[in-house]
Amino acid sequence: MPDKQTQELDCSFDELKSGIKLRAGHAVVFVVGGVTGTSLRGGAAEDGDEDDADQEPSEGDGPEVENEPAAEDAAEPSDDPVSSAAPEEPESDPSTASSPEAPASTQTGAASATLRLADADGSEVSWTAGAPLTVHWKVTGAASARLAADLLPGSLTWEGTIGDDGEVVLDVAIEKSVAAKLTMVDDDGTEVEWEFHLDVPEKPESPGATDAAPSTFESLLSADLTLGLDDSGDGEGDLALDPGPGQSATFTLTATPKDQQQGTQSAQVTAKVAQNLALLLTLADGVTPAPAGKTCKLTPILDAKKDEPADGPQGDQQLS
Repeated sequence: MPDKQTQELDCSFDELKSGIKLRAGHAVVFVVGGVTGTSLRGGAAEDGDEDDADQEPSEGDGPEVENEPAAEDAAEPSDDPVSSAAPEEPESDPSTASSPEAPASTQTGAASATLRLADADGSEVSWTAGAPLTVHWKVTGAASARLAADLLPGSLTWEGTIGDDGEVVLDVAIEKSVAAKLTMVDDDGTEVEWEFHLDVPEKPESPGATDAAPSTFESLLSADLTLGLDDSGDGEGDLALDPGPGQSATFTLTATPKDQQQGTQSAQVTAKVAQNLALLLTLADGVTPAPAGKTCKLTPILDAKKDEPADGPQGDQQLS
């Protein structure tokens, strides 16, 4: 609180900006919208320096001094009551402004990669073999982006029971075309075998890339897709594959950032395909279905002939 020798003056910001007349020889406290500031110019000396204050003109009340606007006294902020009271001080000191230059990752946006199958969240979805599949991708802040597909590694082994009309439905996961056989043990201990060839589209050892959107899973498997991005490195779209994967497969989206200090971004999802191969088994006469309820095992033929046909099941079995 000001003492008895201190003048308290109510004023507005507009009055401060236009100039307020002050009389030398005593302290003045401005009350401006709840913000207070003490004038030190010509005010009472502090800490016993009253002798210095007496050196001010003493005739009458002293000459009237008009306070200058804050903008003209910017060089003397410690002597200016306006600059101490007005909240506009940050604008008068451009040296305190933040640097307009930001890190490259902020200017271009951090790279990201998002991948989704059939509008389903999560890294794995269950899918029906060959059913149409839509792959949704989104990339930000990338110099380039690529979408690739791969078959999920697996072993050619299965054991199950023969159903009605000799039907068996297999879960097959192979990376390359192979010869295989189903073996059933009859009631009298006799083994009955069905041999056939399993074909899957194979990815080249050095897969190329194309910017032409594939229409089938097999075409995406044979060549990666280069995705189109705008000038900011952003892009988003849907890729419809019909037919979809015939067995379990992975889809990988890779984004190379514009900011070289940031690592490559990637996203991967898996389409888990089960019961992807249905067979109708008949006995040697080609008419009688294999007996229902019998256990049947699937195994690869390790010594398959290289010239064995690869265009469908062989022998007495029929592919549904």
